[in-house]
Amino acid sequence: IHPASNGSAKFRLGEGLRNIPELVSSNGQITSWARNGRSLSFRIQADVPVHVILKNTRGCRLTGAKGSTSSRNTDAGQQFSFTHKDTGNVSLECPA
Repeated sequence: IHPASNGSAKFRLGEGLRNIPELVSSNGQITSWARNGRSLSFRIQADVPVHVILKNTRGCRLTGAKGSTSSRNTDAGQQFSFTHKDTGNVSLECPA
């Protein structure tokens, strides 16, 4: 933790953590979330079809989703749109 003169503070976990996928936003509830290196396994449920934005996903591949999934790049990160209200058990496999 690095305190600044204006009363704010910066918290840094380490340089190596900049390139791991991170959740930016979701329209549903996360019911399962696990990380293995740069890869993620998760499940999200919502009242409408699920939309998730993740950052640091370059070269990653999403597998195991219920129904079809589309993705597009946004200013905030990569948006994944699912056709169901439950993603099922999804894996985001990312190269090391």
